[in-house]
Amino acid sequence: MDGCFELLIPIYRAAVEAVRPRDGSPSVVLPSVPGDCYGVVAALAQSEPETLRVVSWVHADNNYDVAVAAHFEPMIHAFVPVSRELEEHTRIAIPTRARDVHQINHAVESQMTPRRQSGVLRLVYTGRVVEEQKRISALPFMVDALCRSGVSFDLKIVGDGPAFDDLQRELAGVEQVELIGRVQPEAVGAYLAEADIWVSSSRYEGQSVAMLEAMGAGCVPVMPRIRSGVSGIVRDGVRGRIVDAGPDDSAEHTGLKLAEAIGSLKAEDLARMSDRAAKYVAEHHSVEGYLERIRQLLAEVRAMGPRCWPTNRAVAYQAVGGASGSTPSDASDRMATCLRSLKGRRVVLYGIGRHTVDLAPTLARYGEDIVGFIDDTPSEGVERFWGWPLCRADQVAKLGGTDLVISSYLHESTMWSRRASFEQQGLAVHRLYAE
Repeated sequence: MDGCFELLIPIYRAAVEAVRPRDGSPSVVLPSVPGDCYGVVAALAQSEPETLRVVSWVHADNNYDVAVAAHFEPMIHAFVPVSRELEEHTRIAIPTRARDVHQINHAVESQMTPRRQSGVLRLVYTGRVVEEQKRISALPFMVDALCRSGVSFDLKIVGDGPAFDDLQRELAGVEQVELIGRVQPEAVGAYLAEADIWVSSSRYEGQSVAMLEAMGAGCVPVMPRIRSGVSGIVRDGVRGRIVDAGPDDSAEHTGLKLAEAIGSLKAEDLARMSDRAAKYVAEHHSVEGYLERIRQLLAEVRAMGPRCWPTNRAVAYQAVGGASGSTPSDASDRMATCLRSLKGRRVVLYGIGRHTVDLAPTLARYGEDIVGFIDDTPSEGVERFWGWPLCRADQVAKLGGTDLVISSYLHESTMWSRRASFEQQGLAVHRLYAE
């Protein structure tokens, strides 16, 4: 929306009124993830704050959710992170509002299905087929390793997304794999009921609903180490397997570790973990318990007073033609200083997200030494960005750069942690922000 949401304000206002209780108490609004959805609600909180109370759900361990919540903190009545890790992150990011942070686990319908005995390990992946979060390219490496080690298995991949065609090409001709594609949500349960093991290769989650659904059906999860939403739920060797692959490990390493863990599981291990996984989800992630927590939260929020959006602050998260909530006010100065210091070098910029878009005027003015851009997940078939060559991060050598500048604020720490792979190729890596 880029801050242009005037047409949406009356639509949101009508929705708030439509769900307002008959007794005249305020409506409770949960803005969706994009910052400018919060911006529309901020506009309402500026002009008619008594009609609404705002709750921010923190869904994912990706910095963005918490950054948006912190930016719009003045109008928000309660913050709901979905895991203990995200609860801690939120409290640190918004310390003055710690008492208004309420961690609520996701809930799923669970129904344990008795497994028929089989000499074949039945694997299933359920979820979006994307690279940036799900690291889906790890699955072909996993399949190849299982085939080479002689493990008898089959794998069904249930889901769709921008990386589906790539995955289909990588796994073409592998008879043990079936790509199901998109199915209706109610059909997923049938695939879980037939599987022994649920596989994930994710770099991060908030708290994976797909994982909870699988465990509730008796599937044993095998997945990488991720920071949020797994600790205390899966427990390695008790209700599943956590493999030694972190958020920044390669798809190949992750796939090999997944295959290694799958190949080591015996029938008695699967039976024991399956039973424990299903019982845990039924006890700790029930829909009934979840709804009761929501009822309590809504009652508390409705009893709070109005929180006005400050009249001296713009309501837009992504400003028109300027910086956004994802870009600090001094970003342009930092980028200009960095580029001037690299004059005469061959500069590659890492990242083509909102931060880079906001800095377009700065790059136009000081970009004579830029030779190209890299991104972790550029759109398929797109080879140029604003006229400069664009390629994947693992193809940076083709740009012939001498220096790499990270162009991100929210994700700089993660991108900086990957610098060794660039330094090994002779690139000096530069960051704009301190920890």
